[in-house]
Amino acid sequence: MNKFNVVKTISLIVLFLFVTGCEKKEEKKSEIIVDKQMPVVEILYMNHGPVQPVLKKMRSEFAQFENKVEFKWYDFEKDIEFKSKKGIDYHTPLVVWINNSNIVDIDGEKVTFSGFPKDDGPEFARGQWNISQLVKAVQKVVKGN
Repeated sequence: MNKFNVVKTISLIVLFLFVTGCEKKEEKKSEIIVDKQMPVVEILYMNHGPVQPVLKKMRSEFAQFENKVEFKWYDFEKDIEFKSKKGIDYHTPLVVWINNSNIVDIDGEKVTFSGFPKDDGPEFARGQWNISQLVKAVQKVVKGN
């Protein structure tokens, strides 16, 4: 190999190292941040007298989940856009969605959180759920099950 070829080869190596940035770079440790979103419970309710005792019970039970669950309350008559987004085009006193679903498996039973709880409100407007099932459903999402 003659002198010219050696210089040419070294020049190409230096140029290659310069172009590709072969300087020592600090390694950045990548951290995996798990963004565990807070569970969301959305409550669509009629702001009428018969519903108030149920809402009071719900708020009382939900207090135990403060800072663990985001509760969003929507008035049936005022929050038309929310009602439309959820596909509610019928008269109902109460619907509860937990992480976007109003049907939850509780102790092997599919429970739909719609209408009054089965022990509250007018009989014709009662659903097939109770407050303790609602609390279990919220506990379930808090635990991540």
